Amino acid sequence: MIGIATFLAVILGSASGNAAEVALLSEPNLILDQIAQGFKATFPGPVESFTLNPQSEEAFWQRVKQSYPKLIVALGPAAAAQAKERFAPEIPVLFAGVVGAQLSKLEGERVEGIPMTLPVKEQWASAQKALPDLKRMGVLYSPQDSREKFSEARDAARALSIELVAAPCATPEALSEALSRIEGRVDALWIPLDPVVANKLAFKGLVSFSLKNRLPLIVPSISLLRGGGLLSLSMSYQEIGKQLGLQAQAILSGGSARVRLSASDADVAVNMNTAKALGRDFPAEFMKTVKIKVE
Repeated sequence: MIGIATFLAVILGSASGNAAEVALLSEPNLILDQIAQGFKATFPGPVESFTLNPQSEEAFWQRVKQSYPKLIVALGPAAAAQAKERFAPEIPVLFAGVVGAQLSKLEGERVEGIPMTLPVKEQWASAQKALPDLKRMGVLYSPQDSREKFSEARDAARALSIELVAAPCATPEALSEALSRIEGRVDALWIPLDPVVANKLAFKGLVSFSLKNRLPLIVPSISLLRGGGLLSLSMSYQEIGKQLGLQAQAILSGGSARVRLSASDADVAVNMNTAKALGRDFPAEFMKTVKIKVE
């Protein structure tokens, strides 16, 4: 026998027609907030927002359930994992704000995510325009977190006739050793959005190595560019949120084609301070494509 409160919630919720199409479940995080803003700007249907915290208890999840969503949109790895465990496959789950190996691990039956970065081939093609002498690319990555991205990088290297020089790095503390293996062997460095090599401490060391050796550092996000990278081809977090909104519409319309991030929606960005420190000038044709200059 169900309680009177639950009974009324069911009756009133269905009768009023106010059930949310989407329950937006997010962790408290400034980056995820920007993704949420982009999502809400694009998705036209009713959305009910919920903020996840470590103390979220069963009453919280009951409130999410009683919003009667047709789709759960989860932002952040913890939100995505909880949404998958509690709601899929009965309610489809779409997530963002997840990087590295976690993305593919979280996907499953009626659970899918969108990436936070553009395809490696598109990032490197932009780098070739900026750096005409680019022949050998050093790739620093965590084998446990970015195995799929490394495989994608190998495909990009073959397609663009770039020699890939791998520097696997299992922990931030192993960065110096990884860099020593490629010192003097590459024309530029590239990293994925990886929790090991993009770690604050490791990235600081990577920037120092880049400047000391006058090696361009190509990064997958504007925030890393501002931290000392030379070049990025990336999307703003709000733009990722907009792509998430388009995918949500596709799912609710019965479609299955995924939204893939594309360079046509991306920003080419350069750090002019880093360029000066490296003694680098960019080709005039490349500079015509630059949308963001960090100075």
